[in-house]
Amino acid sequence: MKRETAHLRLTDDLRERAALHALGALPEADTRAFEAHLAAGCSTCTQEVDSMRATAGDLLLAAPPVAPAADLRRRVLAMATPNVVPRSPFHFVLHTEGTWVEIAPGISRKDLTAEVSAGSVTYLVRMQRGARLGTHHHGAVEHCYVVSGDLHVAGHHLHGGDYHRADQRSTHAETTTDDGCLLLIVESPA
Repeated sequence: MKRETAHLRLTDDLRERAALHALGALPEADTRAFEAHLAAGCSTCTQEVDSMRATAGDLLLAAPPVAPAADLRRRVLAMATPNVVPRSPFHFVLHTEGTWVEIAPGISRKDLTAEVSAGSVTYLVRMQRGARLGTHHHGAVEHCYVVSGDLHVAGHHLHGGDYHRADQRSTHAETTTDDGCLLLIVESPA
């Protein structure tokens, strides 16, 4: 819509724009242009918009109240509730299941959780003899249990049965292994 000056009388087009503007139904670009036109001081269009808004408000109040259908609540809630497939309270990943994905040379990861639940993720990390993981930052608390082998991390040399926790927003410098290792990692908010 091109920018226009103030009008002395309304045309059918101006009435239509005023009505659509009053109802919030003008396209975004036309709305900006029409509001600029009103702000420029066109009292004829401003009065028409005000009249249309008042009429729209009166129409809302003119309809008699109607009781909702008896099953409306049930239907609305059914539409709002996602179709959740019930799942078992138990989750298993057998040693023959899952996929090992290489995340760095000589380092693989196997996810154990089916989905992220309550902000935590559980997975295994397998590092081959001599593997090195570069500096990395933690977006969550990382709990690391060494299942087998050895791990050099944060200035310590850990072995099977040892545990290490890295706080959220912490940084690990290079992490290495001499003979290889298998790690159980749990990332969680706490």
